[in-house]
Amino acid sequence: KKEVTITGLEEGVDYYVWTYVVSTEGDKIVSNMVAIIPPVCVSAGENLQAAIDGAKEFQEIRVEGGASFNGPIYLGGNNVNKSVSGGWNANFTEQSLSNLSVLNGNDSSYGFWCAEQDGSPMNGYSNISYFEVKGCRGDHGTAFHCVGGPITITNCYVHDNWSEKGAIGTNEGKHATTLTVANCKVVNNGGDGGHGPAFGFGEGKSDTEPVVATLVNNLIIDNVSTKKDGYASTFICYNQTNLVLVNNTIVNNYNWAEYGGPYSGLVLRGDVASAFVNNIIVGNFTSPCTQEMTEPAYERQDNFINMGGGAGTLAYNIIEGNIKESDNITLDSNINVNLGVDVATIVNSSYQPQGKALGAGTLGSIKYNSKKAEMGGPFTVNVGELLEKYNTDLAGNPRVVGGKVDLGCYQAQ
Repeated sequence: KKEVTITGLEEGVDYYVWTYVVSTEGDKIVSNMVAIIPPVCVSAGENLQAAIDGAKEFQEIRVEGGASFNGPIYLGGNNVNKSVSGGWNANFTEQSLSNLSVLNGNDSSYGFWCAEQDGSPMNGYSNISYFEVKGCRGDHGTAFHCVGGPITITNCYVHDNWSEKGAIGTNEGKHATTLTVANCKVVNNGGDGGHGPAFGFGEGKSDTEPVVATLVNNLIIDNVSTKKDGYASTFICYNQTNLVLVNNTIVNNYNWAEYGGPYSGLVLRGDVASAFVNNIIVGNFTSPCTQEMTEPAYERQDNFINMGGGAGTLAYNIIEGNIKESDNITLDSNINVNLGVDVATIVNSSYQPQGKALGAGTLGSIKYNSKKAEMGGPFTVNVGELLEKYNTDLAGNPRVVGGKVDLGCYQAQ
């Protein structure tokens, strides 16, 4: 142990202690140094980008709740290894889910650009929390354009954004990316590219440097794909992607595909390793395949999950209809309900779990494989550890109650 005395601190200011391990010898830290960094505070009417640009590495930028800013906000380059957190009161001492800060793309720009300006990977972390992100428009990852990382998005409300592939996602380049999205509402995002208006993940750099995406405790509803030959109403993932979905509620998403395409909601194409655990996936729709159709005529979507040759494990989920699966999929302890099930028997009007969804989740470790040996595996997602890290449900209540976890993003108290 090393005792450090710090002097000259200002009373009433939050400070952070960062320890950098310079070198190690076995389990022993040979040398280290300590830095003390107070947060940068941004009030309504101030310049958020300028505050981020001026912040030091590892510094938190606190943003007043209710304050509105225009996109895009760039977090690559010299802005890596910084955290941007909204929802703070005027004194920057308390944070609230009911008073998020706002980033608006004004139907013309991206939101948070978590990459280099040319779209290449950012070389460092980015943490974003307590923001409402809306009105963003672009090709890929319009609300959160994520390349490189690790990038962590928590407690955000992402809605009414328009993209070719994903309000949250990567770009078309083949890049290694690590992304976590937790405790977020992803609602009413649209796309005319037909490739997942909610989430879109492009190819990784290689089999050993994939896109690694973890989604936990999210509400994903009312997202709509409108391209005539659309593939997916919610997600699409391509080669070299490792996708983990734990305790998400995926309901009432739509795909209007007039012709062509597999018309599914969750599409994993090619060499994708995946683990779906403790999710609710019901009440999603697609349009029938009629070239003469001029207006959406939605039907409940059988085969809403289209594995498309991917690999992985689906365990402890409620899934409506069938799964269009490959030979590389393991199904374990899922609750399959018939197509056209009354969604109100599974979630109420506020998407709280009911009936079969109560206490039906697992806190154990789930193994899942990739289709290609070059991607490695078997992989393991430790659900209990993940829900200890993200230990509240979407409403801010305890995620695990009495040693049990409900399915979906909310926990019945």
